[in-house]
Parts: sequence; structure tokens; C-alpha cells
Amino acid sequence: MFEQAFSPYLDRLPPVTYVPDFDPHSHPDGGENQWDGIRALTFDGAPCRKEKTKVFAYIGFPAGASAAAPVPGVVLVHGGGGHAFAEWVKIWNDRGYAAIAMDTTGCYPSETGQGRAGRESDYATDWWRHGLYGPFAQPGYTDGPDNDEMASSGQPWEEQWMPHAIVATMGARNILAADPRVDAAKIGITGVSWGGVITSLVIGYDPHYAFAIPIYGSAYLDVSLGWMGPIFSAEQTRAQWSAASRLHRVACPVLWMDWASDTPFSINSNSLSYEATKAAGARHTAKVTMGHSHAGGWTQEEGYIFADAAIGRRCPLTAMGDEPAVSRNEDGTYTVTATIIPAADGVEIAASLVYITAPLSYSNPGEKSTAVEQTWQTVSCRVEAGRVIGILPPEAKEFYLSVTTVTAQGTYEVCSRFVQGI
Repeated sequence: MFEQAFSPYLDRLPPVTYVPDFDPHSHPDGGENQWDGIRALTFDGAPCRKEKTKVFAYIGFPAGASAAAPVPGVVLVHGGGGHAFAEWVKIWNDRGYAAIAMDTTGCYPSETGQGRAGRESDYATDWWRHGLYGPFAQPGYTDGPDNDEMASSGQPWEEQWMPHAIVATMGARNILAADPRVDAAKIGITGVSWGGVITSLVIGYDPHYAFAIPIYGSAYLDVSLGWMGPIFSAEQTRAQWSAASRLHRVACPVLWMDWASDTPFSINSNSLSYEATKAAGARHTAKVTMGHSHAGGWTQEEGYIFADAAIGRRCPLTAMGDEPAVSRNEDGTYTVTATIIPAADGVEIAASLVYITAPLSYSNPGEKSTAVEQTWQTVSCRVEAGRVIGILPPEAKEFYLSVTTVTAQGTYEVCSRFVQGI
């Protein structure tokens, strides 16, 4: 809907100001600083009420990155309650990627947070504050909108939170792309929770990404059974901010990663997102024991393995071929068959069916106190020459197939679509 509004930002390098007084320190109370290569900066975001806005960010580069030896890059989009995480930048730097993490909610490190902010554990402290102040205040600039959980949908474009988050994300990518130490053709994006929602939307507007990894958040949120469902099924929000309506434009491979018992989101939304982008090389990973947090997302190895494969550092991951087909047996059980395309570097491949015995449902629908009412169970499958065969018990109602690939470089899971109503 906002194609013309976002198009000026696709290749726009925003004005950047480094703020060294706010460079992060990994041990703010003393000791070795392992984050000395990470710098704090601000850059211009989208205008609001005819004035400019600023975006705060941390940026870092791996050792050895240079114009002669450019490295891949990644844009890091935090979730609700979070901010720019230097900790996250460091994780990707250590894996050989340049990284930029920006705040999408108009927040900056506070006076007490100067040099100390940057960890997941500190976002609930007073180390961050919303709005321009002191060293960040400047004539001609105003505060950017905070995350209002889409309450401003229907307001003028410049007064809504989501457009500002998307423009901030585009600007961060362009800052990486303009740096000679970065291979502009190998910049990806990943986001956690609300950051996953932003990522799902951005890739429908910005064709420049080499890969995308939305974690928890996805498209098709209007049918989510979690508490995000009512937010994105509301008429104005659905009309303006349906990521699903633009997934046909996504050309980069996407890893849709979710927790099967997530409370804001639900596996059916991630599954539909995966199916809509499978032709572009998408993968789906659903975890039974993942939890919901920033670290819960960025500690999953699948994201890093997927990124390395997307930029050609390793061979493509195992993929689903034919999605699961189900047939009922005389004894009431179900035979599930599917095909997979094994990774060339796979040393061992195993598979299991993850199922529930009642249709997926949530307690307290639409409330943040909601929870999945079913318990996920698993049963092992046979894997023979790219064909997977498993048996579900008669009481199974919904399921997905999880395939584990063991390689010399690490182990990862990919999953099928979520099958409902067997």
C-alpha cells in the first residue's frame, strides 16, 4: 500500500553521525572491553510532523574486514521492549559478518546507560529513554514514534510507528551497503518477535536482501491464534500492514523460525509464510522447547547456518521436497509420507513427527496471558533415500515433520508445513 512512500528510501544513504561517547562497553564496571570494535551512531529516519527524526544504532565489523576483503553483512531488528543490541552485533561479528542493530522505537541510551547499554538483560533498566535529549537533541529534529502495537494504523503515514520502523531498517541496510568493507550483495536481515514482523514487511518492499530470518514474527498474523491475531486482523491494520500481500515479491531465501508454543504468534502463521515463499528457497524451523526472548531467537544455530548457505559459504540446507501426505490405516493410525532433498554435506539425517491430539487452541484468546492448550508429542520416522515415512497414533489431530541434519559444521532442523485437520 505504501510502495511510493517507501521507494525514496530504498537506495538512500541517510546522514550519519557517530557518537563515540555512547560506544558500548562489554564490561561497563571494569575489565576487558570485548566490544571495542563496535561504534554508536545516529542516522536520519523518516520525517514526522514535517520535522526530521533520528535513529540510534550500533555498528561493528569482524576482524580483517577491508575494502580488499569485504565481508557479508546483516541488519538486526529488535523486538518489543528491546533496543539496539551491541551484544547481538558482537555475535554476528564473531561469525564473520558486519552487523548493524538500530532502535526502531525512538529510544537512545540514557545518561546512566552511556557506555553500558547494549545487552538483552538491560532493556528493562533505566539505561534507555524515549525521545531526543541532551547530546541527541538538535534543532529541526523531533521524536520518532514508539511501538504502539499498531494502534496508530489509519493515522497519517508519518505519524504511524510501523513506517518509521521500516525506514529505519532500510537506512541501516544502506549504511552497511555503502561501507567498502561490506559486500553489498551479501547483506541479510533478521528480526526477533516484533522485529520478525518488521522483517516480514521489509522484504516485501526492499529487494536488496541476500537472506531473511524472521524469528517468531511472520506474515499471515491476521490468522494467528496468539495475542497478535486481533491486532493484525483489525480492519485498518490488515488493510495497511499485511505482509502476506507482498510475499509474492520476495526473491531472497527466507528462514521462518518459530516456537511451536509461542504466545504472541502461532505456528499456523509461520507455516503459511513458509509455503508462500518456498519457491524462493524458504525453509521453516519450528522448535518445541525454544521459549520467547531475544536470546531465545539469536542462540538458535539454524539462523547462522541458513545465512552462511544463502551467501555461498556452505552448501544449501536440507529442504522439503513433497510436503507430508497422510493416509489412514485400518487400525486407525495414520501413515505420513514426505520427500526431502538432503544437504550435500549431511553426515546423518533423522526425522520425527511432532503432533498434538486436539486442534491447536489457546487459552484466553487475544490476551497476553494466553498459552497453547495442547502438549506437543513426537514419534520417530524412517528416512530412506530421501523419503520419510512415519506413523501417527489415532488420536493425532495436527502435526508437522521435523528433519534433523548432522554435518561436520553443526546440526540443524528444518520442518514441513503445519498440517491441520487430518
